[in-house]
Amino acid sequence: MTILQLPTARTAPTLAPLEHPRTAAWIAQHVFFGEVSAEWVLAHCPREQYSRKVVRFYEGRVRAWVANRQKAGAA
Repeated sequence: MTILQLPTARTAPTLAPLEHPRTAAWIAQHVFFGEVSAEWVLAHCPREQYSRKVVRFYEGRVRAWVANRQKAGAA
């Protein structure tokens, strides 16, 4: 007979909190502080295409994309 070992705080992997998908307007306002339009975000930033009309962005991915572009420009 095998005893099932349930995960505990010591054995369970720690997971990062899930991000909520955001709209282009939210990214433009909160990541770029209103310096770009929602249309610019739609055209340039990495996104998730859920359907033909529904497009969402993850703040962490957009911030990493911006940081990589800044690093590439500084080099």
